[in-house]
Amino acid sequence: MDKTIDEIEKEYCVGVVKFFCKQYGSQFKQKSMDPKERTSSIQTLISRQIDSRLCATNIIKNFRVIVTILPEDDRRDLKIDNVFEGKEENTKDMISVSIQFRDFTMVSYEHLI
Repeated sequence: MDKTIDEIEKEYCVGVVKFFCKQYGSQFKQKSMDPKERTSSIQTLISRQIDSRLCATNIIKNFRVIVTILPEDDRRDLKIDNVFEGKEENTKDMISVSIQFRDFTMVSYEHLI
């Protein structure tokens, strides 16, 4: 079955997001930067790429990038709380991107750093 232009555009958008999440996530993984600086840098770089490649060309309507990088002591405390309190909060560093297309459908992508 042939794909519609909307389906092709959506696949392209998800591919662009996946590529830059992997690219910038691995680029900043081993950096000896403060977690807040790493978070800000990754978020800014990915947002710029999405804005220039997808928003500026009107392929997507809106997007949101959330980068979560925990400092080591916060990650340790969260793991301990998870064990003692039976919680299942995420202790992994991740990039989460939500994209809203012109037809108002949404796609979310998460990438572990």
